Amino acid sequence: GGAAGELPTPWAGLLRSAATASEDELADRLDRAVAGADLHMSRPLWWRLGGFLQAVLMIAVLAGAVWLLVLGVLGYLQVRDVVPVPDVEGLPVPTVLLVGGIIAGLLLSLLARLANGLGAGRRARAAGRSLRKRVEGVAEELVLDPVEAELAAYGQLCAALERAAGRGGRGLSMRGRRQASPAIGAAGRGGG
Repeated sequence: GGAAGELPTPWAGLLRSAATASEDELADRLDRAVAGADLHMSRPLWWRLGGFLQAVLMIAVLAGAVWLLVLGVLGYLQVRDVVPVPDVEGLPVPTVLLVGGIIAGLLLSLLARLANGLGAGRRARAAGRSLRKRVEGVAEELVLDPVEAELAAYGQLCAALERAAGRGGRGLSMRGRRQASPAIGAAGRGGG
């Protein structure tokens, strides 16, 4: 099957040997390729702004809660009228701080969750592209290039045999090439 499927017997074996020649090195090189990939793990710039807004809203909620607690104690002591409570549009400021801070915090949380989901998907795709590129580079260098070199040697040998057959020399038919292929395989690779 694969690239060796229609090659004569020794060439199919040579192709398989070329594909697995770096098998011992492959796992280590893949580990290094994956470890060196840019996974785009940096924090988005908007996180600082979001963190700052969360801190501001938390302070507003705490200030509103403490203010309301103090007003409650003053009311219990029946000195509530001594400290005037400012209002905004008829609502007491401590209540606006407490309730408004909670609502704004929930909205900010929802927006951050949506933005994180979109950003995480984009970063995951970029990390996947980086990983694929590095793994494909290792596969090309350690598996595909040696296989392509063997296929090129086979192609050169076939071309040389065709030229020899065309000159009226001791050319071999395709059938003769297949029968003579053990010797041809060793000669085509420069071996004996």
